[in-house]
Amino acid sequence: MTIIEYTLEDTPEGGKRPSFVTDGGYWLNYDGSEAMIGVGLEGSIPEGVKTFTLDELVERQLAIHATYPFKMHWKGGDNPVPEVWTDEEVTTAVTEWWNEKSL
Repeated sequence: MTIIEYTLEDTPEGGKRPSFVTDGGYWLNYDGSEAMIGVGLEGSIPEGVKTFTLDELVERQLAIHATYPFKMHWKGGDNPVPEVWTDEEVTTAVTEWWNEKSL
């Protein structure tokens, strides 16, 4: 499994996920680049595409969180209660996501 950062390809129909991304659309960066995280197709990831270890992905997400805080908790059933996550909660969420993708 290779975790990558990518952006959608421009097409006449709109944004399209690149063919080298097998599972994507996670952890959007709101800095204007609209870069997101996905799982890359082994052997098809172009040179220059940023890849991540778990520690690097956590670092990326904490940097984004510092500027654009994650704010959603699902508490009390189906009613979301907005609350800024702690750094620890961001780290846990990214680690759980990573572990799920590693299965």
